Amino acid sequence: MTIKFIGTGSGLTSKERFHSSIFIETNNSNLLIDTGDGISKALLFQNINFSYIQNILITHFHPDHLSGIASLIIQMKLLNRIKPLNVFIQNQLLNSIKAFLKVHYIFSENLNFRLNLNGCNFNEEISLERNFSFLLRKNNHITDEKKSNQNYENIGYVSASVLIKCENKVIIYTSDIGNVEDLLLFNDFKCDFFISEATHLSPEEIYAAYLKSDSDKLILTHIENEQKISLWFENLTEDEKRNVIIAKDGFVLDLVNGS
Repeated sequence: MTIKFIGTGSGLTSKERFHSSIFIETNNSNLLIDTGDGISKALLFQNINFSYIQNILITHFHPDHLSGIASLIIQMKLLNRIKPLNVFIQNQLLNSIKAFLKVHYIFSENLNFRLNLNGCNFNEEISLERNFSFLLRKNNHITDEKKSNQNYENIGYVSASVLIKCENKVIIYTSDIGNVEDLLLFNDFKCDFFISEATHLSPEEIYAAYLKSDSDKLILTHIENEQKISLWFENLTEDEKRNVIIAKDGFVLDLVNGS
């Protein structure tokens, strides 16, 4: 059971990091979370076969989390994929992703494989296989955009954080968030690994939430200000540093050993 960090960058395109995406793998199944711009190339860099991916989860519609999905599906078609592909997204965004794929000329009947687009409700546990599931909760990442774009109410302003259960391990993935309260969305769960974006809040705020979560490890991703994060990390005690990981593209977290 592993988590591979496909990309660890922010929405600001970088030469050093691809946009944030993680790939969770168990013995029998796997899940790719988010497919931002450049996801196909990012997966190639990490030696992940496009046809090996079984499930995709999209947390929200910012282009650094969504826009590469059309290209990825086309790559799967070009490589003659046969296995079905499951794509999961919050129900309010389901019609939008269907429209998004259609304008990219992606029609299910023209693919070599079955493309299943699945809507999810918040707080609904979605099982991918025995002992491997996820649950979405709404966060405030795009609340300000909704307030400032009231003429576009019908497009669905939804952003989700994710709780993943993998065998006997529980993982929180904040995805992009809007405020400190978003860091505490899953505090009713005992968590093993706390994966947080590190762009929209300070590392001090994130670390305080990690301590409240009583998690074993804090892993930072979605990194934009490398210098700021590094300086903060250097000021931690040696004991604190042992429980904090600043992820880079290609970093693999072993869920069994926690390393």
